[in-house]
Amino acid sequence: MTDWTPIATAAIAGSSGIVGAGLGYLTARYQSNVEIRRIQSELDKVRIEHGEEHLRHRQAVYHDFSIASIASTRRTQSSPSKTWTSSTNGSARSSIA
Repeated sequence: MTDWTPIATAAIAGSSGIVGAGLGYLTARYQSNVEIRRIQSELDKVRIEHGEEHLRHRQAVYHDFSIASIASTRRTQSSPSKTWTSSTNGSARSSIA
């Protein structure tokens, strides 16, 4: 008669190895999906922050341009016009018209 103990032990050890490898694979796959979602959420957060910074910079440039335009308009309306002439020695002088 054959002793089935070593065969059963080998079968149990082999099947537990296969099941353990399968569980390890599934766990690794789940963890990689979680990591991918985490990275995507961080990327979205960085994009939002960069977009807000870009819009703040754009607004500041617009305000600077508006203020400069208003100041230029006020200056030309309130001050007499100046003409620049150059003399023969290369120096420039201003004359108010």
